[in-house]
Amino acid sequence: MSNFWKAVAAVGVVGAVLHASAKNVEQRKIENAEEERRKSAECIFDDGITQEEFEVIAKRAGKGIKRLSELKVDEMVVIGTVHSQSGITDWNFKIDFSDYGHLTGKFWMSTDNDDSEIPRTIAGRISDAIKYFPECVDDAFEEELDKLEEIKGEKKKRSERYCPYCGEKLVGAGARFCGYCGSKI
Repeated sequence: MSNFWKAVAAVGVVGAVLHASAKNVEQRKIENAEEERRKSAECIFDDGITQEEFEVIAKRAGKGIKRLSELKVDEMVVIGTVHSQSGITDWNFKIDFSDYGHLTGKFWMSTDNDDSEIPRTIAGRISDAIKYFPECVDDAFEEELDKLEEIKGEKKKRSERYCPYCGEKLVGAGARFCGYCGSKI
């Protein structure tokens, strides 16, 4: 093969690499813009779970995990701190449950320790509780919720729930469908 054809082949390879790189950069820009759009959506607790109920769900998800030193909830984001196995340092994680402002059980996670199962375990527990709410509610859950509401000074009447679709009052504490519009809750 002559030097000319080798040069043409090299230019072709470089061109293909640059084209693929440009496509990757453009794809990352699109993904980052979409991520910003998702994160900036207003958190609306109208999907059948109140903010207080979400906080109790998150706190319960961390129970039994000995190295978990702190678990905070900020709207639909759960922030945790974990003691390292050596006990010398701590590391953090963040689990974002805001699916464009709604609680669907879908989550996005970032962690300082990709090798640990602790954030994935907590995220899975919370996701399952969201998906199976209100079946996961028991007397202990109600007590924790009452304590949280008392602490916040916002004690609300628990029996009153409203359809997130039509706004009508739901009948029965465990209603799975709206009696007015028929939507699944």
